[in-house]
Amino acid sequence: MGATQGAGVWWASPATFTVAAETQSIDITWGDEAALNEEVGDDYKLWVIVTDAETGCFNYRYLGIDPRTNAFDAEITVVGLADASATGLSLSTDNLDGGNACIALSQLIAYEFNTEATVDDGETYAYFRIALNDPSPSSYSWDFSASFTGFAAENAIEYSTDGTTWNAYTETAVNTVPNTDLEVYIRVRTDASTAAQGITAVISDLQLGTFGALVPDTDTGNNTKTYTINQIPTVGEFTGF
Repeated sequence: MGATQGAGVWWASPATFTVAAETQSIDITWGDEAALNEEVGDDYKLWVIVTDAETGCFNYRYLGIDPRTNAFDAEITVVGLADASATGLSLSTDNLDGGNACIALSQLIAYEFNTEATVDDGETYAYFRIALNDPSPSSYSWDFSASFTGFAAENAIEYSTDGTTWNAYTETAVNTVPNTDLEVYIRVRTDASTAAQGITAVISDLQLGTFGALVPDTDTGNNTKTYTINQIPTVGEFTGF
């Protein structure tokens, strides 16, 4: 249906059907005119007029429609470093947005103060958050995949929807998240005992419901984040006693 503006009102040329059953459907594609109308806050009205072919009698009514822009924004940010005891409470607010960090002793997965063994002196988890912002429509699940490069992996990449229960994650595997969860946490276990670890995280395969390209990610510039974990000084062997 073509749309035209007159006297401040958008109206569409009518579509006419011969109804052979009790139901009839019509497909409407919203174009630029709908976006303009959305800005001024007016609703469209889809008018339906039914005319009896034999008697000429008719009836009509309309359906009010408020067109919305269907889109979402998925982003990945750095939460920070922590050991395996970090929970949803401590991960609720990002404290970093990339950059460099030194490992605090409380953030190490294991640390032996009374031994010469230094194998675990630099092992820690780097925590990332993937957030789905302003999804429209908001009643659908969403998909993502994540990949990580530039670090020494120590066994595990895990993800969680609440920051408490963690599940193994296979890089680039597509995960479907329910619409009730707008955040996903991913932690990467790494070792910075002998060299700094520059972790680059990339999210992709982003999709809302099954809409695909019809509902796009509005900002792809926040789908990559790099986080450098500085090398931790290692205490070596004691001698002379």
